[in-house]
Amino acid sequence: MGAAKFIRGLVRRIDPERLTVVVNTGDDETFYGLHVSPDIDTLTYTLAGVVNRAQGWGLDDESFNVLRALERFYPKPWFALGDRDLATPTAPSGCAAGYRSAASQPKSPARSPSSPKSCP
Repeated sequence: MGAAKFIRGLVRRIDPERLTVVVNTGDDETFYGLHVSPDIDTLTYTLAGVVNRAQGWGLDDESFNVLRALERFYPKPWFALGDRDLATPTAPSGCAAGYRSAASQPKSPARSPSSPKSCP
């Protein structure tokens, strides 16, 4: 989340077209059969202005109904995926194994038009 804030400030000073961000994928994991990239998602949400600023991750004004229902069938993950946040890894990406790389990010509804390119 600190890196996302830094990049948000950086794109205010540098033309985002000239900026490429290397994003951590070490925390990527599969939850409920979905490939989740928390750092890529946090960067995308932060740059789009829809991140939950109190938490520093996830979407603002999020609910967790789907997560509570899934907990009846699966072990609890190490972080909470909100109802709208679950839509991000389910959106078609065109990438192998559902991996949301820089090539798939422009399809994200939260992606800001002034966002830099990012690479996992």
